[in-house]
Amino acid sequence: MKILNRVLLSVWLAWGLAGVDVAVADPPMDAVIALDRTVHFEQPNGQPVAVDAATYRVERRDDTIQLTPETGQPAIVLQAERLSLEMPVLEPAVLSLMRNSDEHLLIYADPHGAVLGVIGSYSGIRTREILTLKPSLLSPPIVSAPHLPLGGNVLPGVPRLKSVSSASFAHLGALVPFANVQVTIVMHNFLGSSNSRISYRIVPPSSITGQSACMLTPNPRITVSDSFPIDQAGEGRISLPGWFTSSGTCAIGIELLLPGKTEPARLVAGPIFVDAPRRVVVNQTWNLKDTLTFRASSSIGTCEGTSVGPSNYAVGIVNVGGDLGLRIRSGPLGTECQYISKPWLLPEGVTLVATTWERVSELPSGQTQAKCCVVNAFGHNCITMPPHVEANFNRGTAPIVTGEHTEFTRYYSVTSADRQVLEDGVIIHENTSPRILTLVKPMWGKLQCTNTGFNDHGVKLVLREMVLDGPPGLTFP
Repeated sequence: MKILNRVLLSVWLAWGLAGVDVAVADPPMDAVIALDRTVHFEQPNGQPVAVDAATYRVERRDDTIQLTPETGQPAIVLQAERLSLEMPVLEPAVLSLMRNSDEHLLIYADPHGAVLGVIGSYSGIRTREILTLKPSLLSPPIVSAPHLPLGGNVLPGVPRLKSVSSASFAHLGALVPFANVQVTIVMHNFLGSSNSRISYRIVPPSSITGQSACMLTPNPRITVSDSFPIDQAGEGRISLPGWFTSSGTCAIGIELLLPGKTEPARLVAGPIFVDAPRRVVVNQTWNLKDTLTFRASSSIGTCEGTSVGPSNYAVGIVNVGGDLGLRIRSGPLGTECQYISKPWLLPEGVTLVATTWERVSELPSGQTQAKCCVVNAFGHNCITMPPHVEANFNRGTAPIVTGEHTEFTRYYSVTSADRQVLEDGVIIHENTSPRILTLVKPMWGKLQCTNTGFNDHGVKLVLREMVLDGPPGLTFP
């Protein structure tokens, strides 16, 4: 399978990722790239060189790549390596993209079949990993429309994609699912006077390319105009706030409604590579005690402190071998305790994957019949209690379920950009910012013990594990 399906310079390819502008030049001009920040490369003599943010003409010089600034400053020659990739082109072409959070990749192809690669870094840390470059980095391609006549100049008034950049608000600027992101798309080659406006609409990229790709979810709380002005250079710019819901190759489809045209011009901004999140497993959950802040909301008997009897027991919120536990003991009047946590607003781009609770019965030696239990998610008694007035406080919460291992249905959490985050008609969070957030819902549990002569029976509800996905480098709690 070819890495790029017959990449012709009569087709505009735009590769954008995390603030890096990427372009393949119009025929018959030289290949051109635009860097929006300094990238550190290596010269043929082995010495490092810092390439400043600017626009550069890109040329091949044997096994080196020469970058010539548009500002007229001296050209910069970079050490390159030949790659075993097939990229058939009719004119010189270059791809410029962010490979990960610190590496920038240049790939140059010429009509003679030579493909050269260069890896730089934003931090200045040098790497020689280019020899291990895998073809999967470039596949599958996303090709922008419209197609242009072979070998001809760019048709006047046919919009072209100039650059795509994205800024993430997550930890270290990581672009991961459910991180708030601002995508900026720059287009050029418009006809018309300066300050005239072009109407547009966002469409699924698959409707243009026929290739599946995840797409941006626009933020409904941020109003974006459905048109943009053309500046004096004949360029237009769209800024789209939102988030991506999955990792992988993403893109944005654009339909432009041009004056005097019955059919819209169609462009695809992409690919935008959304990184897979880093998974964090919290299995010493006592560390979350001050984060979740469980408290007793109502009680019969002793629900916090010490249960006094022939043996004294710590009850309430307790440390169970490094895990957070809720515990009660029986007594002459019976015991019923409800516990509820505070909602937990997760950091930017962090989502809850799984939560595991365990019920642990405590019985006197030699007995098999438990007299204490954990109420199920529906709030019904799990044993026969002494007569009393019963009140449940589980509205607006996620009732704790033992053995719950999946967050597929978002049982314990909610992701929302709404002004008020509601659960069962109860406001559990006022979202004052217009950005998307993930909230671990207040968790509710009720433990019961029937009446016994003294505190010889008990039960614990133990939070064994929480699994979260988030940006690289983020730690919990």
